[in-house]
Amino acid sequence: MRHNDVRDITAKLLDEVCHNVAIEPALIPLSGEHLHMRSANRAEEARLDVSASGFWNRGQRAFFDVRVFDSSAPRLLNNSLKIIHNTHKLEKRRAYNQRILNVEQGSFTPFVFSAVRGQAYACQRF
Repeated sequence: MRHNDVRDITAKLLDEVCHNVAIEPALIPLSGEHLHMRSANRAEEARLDVSASGFWNRGQRAFFDVRVFDSSAPRLLNNSLKIIHNTHKLEKRRAYNQRILNVEQGSFTPFVFSAVRGQAYACQRF
């Protein structure tokens, strides 16, 4: 539920300043492109959370994907919040960045939020 709330609020804000805002837009299917990262999402029906035209660059489609995590989860207690945010951000980038850049010709921004303690730098910049 938190994830969908963040996704929907992001789409609503983007709709005020961008064109062609979409929730859960389907990505263009791969047609022989080679994605270097083993963790890259190659699914035919791959989707991201939100897209909008003209946010970072005029005429370019920007894609955003949301992750909300529980920073008080036992497996995360030994890491700083900055490290946890960065780990989640890198996971999202490995999964989608190359596909968005090379196939969609767009930009990709992962939105990583702690359920109780803040957001990553990309969210602050947004």
